[in-house]
Amino acid sequence: MRAAPVLHHDETPARVAADDGDRLLYVYTARAGRLLWFGAAAGRGHAELDGFGILPGYRGTLVRDDYAGYAKYDRHLAGVQLCCAHLLRSLRGLGELDGEGSRVQRCWTEPVMSALTDAKAAVTQARRPGGHLRGGAGAGRAALP
Repeated sequence: MRAAPVLHHDETPARVAADDGDRLLYVYTARAGRLLWFGAAAGRGHAELDGFGILPGYRGTLVRDDYAGYAKYDRHLAGVQLCCAHLLRSLRGLGELDGEGSRVQRCWTEPVMSALTDAKAAVTQARRPGGHLRGGAGAGRAALP
């Protein structure tokens, strides 16, 4: 995984039944191409992120959310991409701030969401046999899932 050009990493809290009642764990995932890894830890800090041995020393492009714990790895990476699923969720939430009949937020969040979903569709099409992307020098290198 650490040799992959693009690595997706995420974490989420999960309640786990235990003998002494429910306890909170964090479930971690990492994905590089078709390779998928899961881990779990009691915490969500640097000790846990380092302890899995995936992110320390990784030098490719990390696709992640905006959790501050990932920032310590950024300076060693070829690039960082905000996870588009997280970004779309945030944009949806901003749009929901509009009151009834108002489009103050949605006037800009909806076009951004459309641009992201259109880009994902274009990448999906380009990855199909015979597909291709049109565009500049960076076309075809998007790390969209």
